Amino acid sequence: MRTEKTLDHDWRGDGSPGPGIPHNLFSARWRGRLAPAQGGDSLLGVRGDGGYRLFVDGKLLIENWSDHAAQTRSVRLRLVAGRS
Repeated sequence: MRTEKTLDHDWRGDGSPGPGIPHNLFSARWRGRLAPAQGGDSLLGVRGDGGYRLFVDGKLLIENWSDHAAQTRSVRLRLVAGRS
């Protein structure tokens, strides 16, 4: 497990998430908290080539679970200031 300040990875070509991990045969999972300083509508998005899912508060909001070229999906959420 590791802590990352941003999720903006680009593992194209021969890139992989770490030593000894095949570049075309891996999965990754991130967990985190989002605590906005200001409330209101926000757009959360995911971009990936291959399957991905986005859950917020245990609820599935985005599902694009298939083998595909890079695609972006997004969802609009109303966030409450300071509530994670």
